[in-house]
Amino acid sequence: MVANETAQERKLRLTHEAQNGREAEELLTKFGDVWITKAGEKTLLDLLKAETTEDLLRVQATYRAATDIYGKLKMAVRKGKKAAETLHEEAMRNG
Repeated sequence: MVANETAQERKLRLTHEAQNGREAEELLTKFGDVWITKAGEKTLLDLLKAETTEDLLRVQATYRAATDIYGKLKMAVRKGKKAAETLHEEAMRNG
């Protein structure tokens, strides 16, 4: 619970987290595995074409950005599922 958060604010925050999680899961379902696989393939091709240290650093940064986005989407899914579970539990408790 966030400090000084009212029950209504908590419910609203959890609702937003759950929605963000559903949207992230939809993106991963549509594009996730294919997208990250293609990013990996492109990285390998770019590494083969790299001629300078700067090229290698650029390829590394691009791949790291792609994997970071993928990781953030996965984290949003987990956080959203946890928020949805918490909302459900609170709704069951409060009738």
